[in-house]
Amino acid sequence: MHHQGLGATFGLLYVGLTALSPLHLAVATTPPANLMVLREDVDGLHFPSIAQNPVSPHQEKGLEILSQALELAKTINDDSTDWPIPELALLYAEIGQPERAAEVLSLGMNGFIKEIKYAASTAGGLSSHEIIDYLAVLFAKVGESAPVFTLTDAITNNFDNNYRDGYVEETIRIVLEAMARAFFAEGKAEAALEIVAKIENQTAKGQALIGMADKSVPVALADKALEIVKSLNPGENGDVIVVKSQALAAIALSYARAGAAKKAAETFYLAYEIADLAYNDYSRITALQAIVIRYIQAEDFERSFEIVREINPGLLISPEILAYIAAQYAAAGQMELVFQIAEIVEKSAGSYQDERLRGIFAIVSTIARYGHPDLALEIANRIPVDSTKSYLKEDALAVVASSFATTGQYDQAIEIASKLEPGIYQNQAWEAIALSYMQAGKFEDGAKIAQRITNTLNEGDGILYKIALAAATGNNYNVTVKIVNQIDQKYGRQEQAFGDIAIQVAQKGNDDFAVKMAEKIPKNSSYRIQVFSQIAVSLAKAGETARANQIFRESLEAAENLENESQLSSAVGAIAGAYTEICQWEKAAQLGETIPEPEWKNKLFQQMAISYARAGNADAALVMADRVTGDTAIKYSVIWEIARQAAKAGDFDRAVALVPQVGDSSEQVALLVEIAAIAFTPTPPTPETQCLPLLH
Repeated sequence: MHHQGLGATFGLLYVGLTALSPLHLAVATTPPANLMVLREDVDGLHFPSIAQNPVSPHQEKGLEILSQALELAKTINDDSTDWPIPELALLYAEIGQPERAAEVLSLGMNGFIKEIKYAASTAGGLSSHEIIDYLAVLFAKVGESAPVFTLTDAITNNFDNNYRDGYVEETIRIVLEAMARAFFAEGKAEAALEIVAKIENQTAKGQALIGMADKSVPVALADKALEIVKSLNPGENGDVIVVKSQALAAIALSYARAGAAKKAAETFYLAYEIADLAYNDYSRITALQAIVIRYIQAEDFERSFEIVREINPGLLISPEILAYIAAQYAAAGQMELVFQIAEIVEKSAGSYQDERLRGIFAIVSTIARYGHPDLALEIANRIPVDSTKSYLKEDALAVVASSFATTGQYDQAIEIASKLEPGIYQNQAWEAIALSYMQAGKFEDGAKIAQRITNTLNEGDGILYKIALAAATGNNYNVTVKIVNQIDQKYGRQEQAFGDIAIQVAQKGNDDFAVKMAEKIPKNSSYRIQVFSQIAVSLAKAGETARANQIFRESLEAAENLENESQLSSAVGAIAGAYTEICQWEKAAQLGETIPEPEWKNKLFQQMAISYARAGNADAALVMADRVTGDTAIKYSVIWEIARQAAKAGDFDRAVALVPQVGDSSEQVALLVEIAAIAFTPTPPTPETQCLPLLH
């Protein structure tokens, strides 16, 4: 369970299996249902059509299907590596049934404990392991505090004497703090405060309350949080003083957002007073930095800068933190304050040199990116050349050059870039200048700049490709070819660039340009045939069937001349895959029988089966799936797709009837959840396969 690679649990909900490109013929698999959910998976789980339109004509059917999923989920062994508890709980939460979602989470406690035990056994332990944060996001999206306490009770009951004294308490502290922060981030402040109240450690309690700054909080809950913070007793613990001040600043921001100006001012003042109680200058500065940032977030720039001036240049805020503060000012349009911060950073001689240099670089970048390259250049030129940090000055000047280019001041940009050392930073500057020229329609000027790019660390080819694509987007064939010709031919990079650009411009309707680019790829190459097949698809979709047919015929003739069996397989597979994309299944199937290598043949038949399923032809999809040899998972993926399409067509009974044919109970629950999600969608999804008139 814990050692498995984790796929995107919800990446395929609604959108279906990704369209399979004949250039790669990727194998489609049944969407995985994992025990653990990655942060990006959970963060990405949002059903906007459900959340914004809670009433669906199929809502009753959706609830019925979810009930089936829940009953089946109760039979799943929590040792399973494919475990759909998270997705089932999250869908219940999304449709406004948090109590039922919490019930689902309770089914997973043994599995969650196993994950936590695994994390505890790693070298870094729980404090450095991401599983706690991921579980916290999952529980927070459900939004009920009760499952959190069920989990901490389970930790108490399941961690035995093999763990050192105090480890259970430490684990619970880590879990509760992460949960509280996640609940605040999800806007579930009331439940978050219930969790905070259970945290015994003073520092952890304060750190959890800092999460209040993540979202707006009602005044009544801010009042409750304030009472909790006031109860924190630092004693001899200097960390608690800092955390208490930081938490107060977060609560003050909550008051400010809620329009409670008087309470905000009083709480900010209290945070400032607590910071003054810090045991040393470093701790005080740490607390005051947080207050400054909260004032900025509350748009009280004057007061925030008063604090900055107060503690600099005597008690120095870290130059890097100052640079971060400057970025906040810049984002709010307070450039005059940014310039003053720049002066402070430059004068911060008492700080560590490398930290100071990084701070100056960040300031330069901020000023340049917000449209003041002249001032940024002045500061960058004053950066001292340190033998171990010379790259910072180079990087800063590259950013400045880019800023000049984006504002159309090309001469200044070129002058700066020319003085940089050949390498990564100079290439970054040349890239920005060349792309700026391309966007302005000055293609020849851009091409001249592209010639200055060196291939240090192999990054030059990637830069040249981007510049060439910009020229192609501007429909300048000669400049595009000139730049692509600079790309190293090693490993097929140059022909790959020609092909990728050809496909992209074809998809935008510029077929003549695409064909000319594809013709630059060497003949007797399977890749050339793949590219032309994709151009034919674009032509067919645009209604130019005669020209599409011509390219298909020429591609087949070229494929017949390939002697290498692997190249022949990939070429014919690409042509057949292209026919599949435009629903020309009979032609695709005929070609499929001529593919020499079984692997390519299997990939094509799977692609065809999915295509049939998306077009609503379930019988043909299953027949095609049966032609795949040696891989039962492919048939599961096809049945999954048939069920998905049936649900999208409103035939939920048929979709549910297919579920027992998909894998084990875990996979079946995952499919039921997806079908239910479709049922809760008020607007029927659009068909995923666009079938075209037959090509002759």
